[in-house]
Amino acid sequence: LDGHRPDDPIERAGRFWYLRYTQFAAKPFEKSGFKVRNYWNPARTFDNAKGRLREIADRFRAVTIENRDYQSILEGYDAAWNDADEPEVLFYLDPPYVGTEHYYSLEFDHEQFVDVLADVDGRWMCSYSELPDGLDDYHILSRERRHRMTRSNASEAKERLVCNFDPSECSRF
Repeated sequence: LDGHRPDDPIERAGRFWYLRYTQFAAKPFEKSGFKVRNYWNPARTFDNAKGRLREIADRFRAVTIENRDYQSILEGYDAAWNDADEPEVLFYLDPPYVGTEHYYSLEFDHEQFVDVLADVDGRWMCSYSELPDGLDDYHILSRERRHRMTRSNASEAKERLVCNFDPSECSRF
């Protein structure tokens, strides 16, 4: 979107975090207003979140976050899965949910995504609401939650975490 993009990556990351945290529905490719709450103060909630940044930074110290084509990421890091000199790899993928592709600037093929996941040797997990064909045979953790994208109509939604391993058999990552 239009606007100032600082050259300093730390400042740019901080501004991005602030906007995503305070923006209504956090729509990445369009202008949006700020969150409004009836029951709690968004400024106080944001201030509390700032206090947790050190905890979050410590938790993610050994995490690599990429924002590029999922196929190139999977191909590049999956080779490390069987490499004794490299730490174990866990992929977390957050594809566009089925039926929400129009919110993103790129096309997304869920069938191709599922085919690529089937060839990954390392452990992976991905989030979905409605599952595309081909993911039913994996380990699926589900929970119900309320989406509040409008002030008046909260809707029930099922969040699913699909894994190619049994999470109950793993240590906390």
